[in-house]
Amino acid sequence: MPTATVSLAIIGQGVMGQNLALNFASHGINLSVFDLNPNHVEHSVALSQSLDGTILGADSLCDLLTQLPPPRAIVLSLPAGNAIDASCDALLEAGLDREDLVIDSGNCHWDDTLARQQRYQGKLRFLASAISGGEVGARHGPSLMISGSFLAWQQIAPLWHTIAAKADNRNGQPLPTVSDNPNAVPCAGYVGPDGSGHFVKTIHNGIEYAQMQLWAEAYQLLKQHGQMSNNAIAALFKQWQLGPLQSYLLDCTIAVLEAIDEVTDTPLLPLIVDAAGQKGTGTWTAKASLALGVAAPSVHSAVAARAISSQKALRQQLSQQLASSSQAALSAVELQGLHSALEQALLGATLINYAQGFEVIASQAQQQQWPLDLAAIAQLWRAGCIIRTPLLQTMAQALACDPDAHLLEDRKIQQRLNPTLPLWRRTLLAGISAGVALPVFSSALAYVDGLRCADSPANLLQGMRDHFGGHRFRRYDDPSGALHHHPWPR
Repeated sequence: MPTATVSLAIIGQGVMGQNLALNFASHGINLSVFDLNPNHVEHSVALSQSLDGTILGADSLCDLLTQLPPPRAIVLSLPAGNAIDASCDALLEAGLDREDLVIDSGNCHWDDTLARQQRYQGKLRFLASAISGGEVGARHGPSLMISGSFLAWQQIAPLWHTIAAKADNRNGQPLPTVSDNPNAVPCAGYVGPDGSGHFVKTIHNGIEYAQMQLWAEAYQLLKQHGQMSNNAIAALFKQWQLGPLQSYLLDCTIAVLEAIDEVTDTPLLPLIVDAAGQKGTGTWTAKASLALGVAAPSVHSAVAARAISSQKALRQQLSQQLASSSQAALSAVELQGLHSALEQALLGATLINYAQGFEVIASQAQQQQWPLDLAAIAQLWRAGCIIRTPLLQTMAQALACDPDAHLLEDRKIQQRLNPTLPLWRRTLLAGISAGVALPVFSSALAYVDGLRCADSPANLLQGMRDHFGGHRFRRYDDPSGALHHHPWPR
């Protein structure tokens, strides 16, 4: 095949890199691949044989560069950290040109992305392309959040639009990646400068943490308090999937509830150790919110819940030593009431989880002077990504109407949220009475109650701070905003 027909290259043929390569090839795009493990390269080449595009394997980075026409576009599908810098340096040694484009598709920290753009300025063009959707999305259509040079983005935009997930712009519903629907739009776009794309992806992952924990809490409440079987819970969740709770994460939840282990031919879920892992992006979101002074308690609670889950031995010990709640089994009517309340609580908490995420993004954009379009970001998440849900269509519309407003100020969001609040409270009361931990449900509701509290107890906090530390306070009867200190008796 002539070299000129190769459109791009991918370095790294692990799970994500290989699926990305196959996605490009499935759309008739020819590309080259390289991996330190030649078996990975051979496997990718073999898998592409029946696809419209061709995958060429490269034996070395020098070989890879010779297969690409200038200006080259090279995707790095590598673990975040030193591997990115090492690959950039190795590419430069192999003959990479200053006009060539290196695209980081990993889950890198946004500060690292900015540092790399500065480090390699004048040596190569560095672009961040955050990916959401996991290995399935990488293969069949991910959500892609790009940041860095807009001119560099224009070079690869047609390719990224081709492989990205598609959404119906009228209703936000996902569409096939190849669609003749005139309203189909790709979920791939330019987010902004610097590492803004990776920051947005990090907050996406923080919302993901909160939503996953939300479904885990709903499962635990139905199992422990409602005494429902996994199959019964899955059946209930399938009903909810037909309504406003429709989402990819609910699909995942149902799949896990119904999965049968191939080895034992028994349900899989009881065999999985209940200690959740995490790779750090939830913690990054929590740290970012604290540094910005923005409340994101849903993410904090979700990260803390995973930390508690990892203390398996301590939990087993304390389950025998600390008092537990004992309640009679629910009647059929009471169980139905729990179902109705929980469905509304899930809807309310979901709206809050996303609202917190968008507020963190807005605050970071203001601090960094990034011209981010929150409505466009919401649209990028409508298909392909892990947190996709039709509710994002409503959020995108709200953010487009008033980009500077909090999502909870939008009338349509309020009309969805307000009816959930009484039943959300009922759900929490049921969980507390039954001794079921509901950290995200409870922190999300506390967030709502905090925001709707016109007269908060923070005046007491300010008085206490002045009492022990002389930190001073502002007074309502002094419109100048001057700080005052009370002469506390000592």
